[in-house]
Amino acid sequence: MRVELRLGGAAMLLGVAVLAAVFVLIAMRGQMRGVAASFMGVEGIGRDASALATLVKGQAIYGVLLIVGFGVLASGLFEAGERSLALASFGLLVFAHAAFVIRAASDATITVWAGEQWAERGQVPDVYEPLQAFAETSFLWFGEMPFLLATAGFGWAVIRSGVLPTWVGYVAVGWSILWLVFPLVFKSDLPAAFVLFPVIFGVGMLVTDWQP
Repeated sequence: MRVELRLGGAAMLLGVAVLAAVFVLIAMRGQMRGVAASFMGVEGIGRDASALATLVKGQAIYGVLLIVGFGVLASGLFEAGERSLALASFGLLVFAHAAFVIRAASDATITVWAGEQWAERGQVPDVYEPLQAFAETSFLWFGEMPFLLATAGFGWAVIRSGVLPTWVGYVAVGWSILWLVFPLVFKSDLPAAFVLFPVIFGVGMLVTDWQP
């Protein structure tokens, strides 16, 4: 199981690296304002919103590698006796990923379309803002929250089982609680950097010596 855990950890780190590389690529092309269209509206951004299509490709790879990595971790936790937590946390993660996919598809289609309409006609379609508001609220409750509950569950299972170093579990639980509270206090989306959090699990899986 040690080898499987390390391979799973490598998959997580690779996923984060791919996503970071996509952001760097978009920045090098001078299209970061296009990515901002997903969060700040499309006025003045125009066709740079097409950068969202590039971002979606990176998010797809990130999501698949993340599920692979957490699937391996869930398998290890299952063998260690944390069956309920492992299954529940992995189920929440898959559910959250589905919400990520829907949000990404919305960005790559509706937001890009709205940006193109602004560039061509000088105005954003009336239907865009209600759709965007609905997408943001839905993503918060069906994407970000389940993701953080999943990472908290994995962290607690790690603390209880010892499959990974204990510090991974404590950091995971603390970090997850912090970001769970964030949108309730500040009434806003989570910073994009929260998607880098799986690095903690990836590193822990690479250094663990646990055997069932």
